[in-house]
Amino acid sequence: ARGDYDRALSYLERSLKISQEIGDIAGEAVTCFNMARIFEEKGDVATAMTLVQRTVIIDAQTQHPDLKSDSNYLLQLLQKAQQQGLDITKLVDKQVFEFLMSLVQQSEGEQE
Repeated sequence: ARGDYDRALSYLERSLKISQEIGDIAGEAVTCFNMARIFEEKGDVATAMTLVQRTVIIDAQTQHPDLKSDSNYLLQLLQKAQQQGLDITKLVDKQVFEFLMSLVQQSEGEQE
């Protein structure tokens, strides 16, 4: 199965490069997200977080409908990173972190 992950990452890296070259920002976001899922499966939460952050930033810039679900995935990765003892302050952009915290507060307000 590991070989399949590596092959998939190879294809996704090519896809990411092409998306960036042609200015396909939506394609870049989707590719980063898919790459993140693979890195998470491989146990590399830090790289997964970096990629999902890019997705969330693009989602926010383009007002993409997946912004909330992608942000929730980033929150899950944040929790996983904390459990692994990773320094999340070095992994998460300050503005992205503040945005995520506002989402958490919103959802807590909706539950009350």
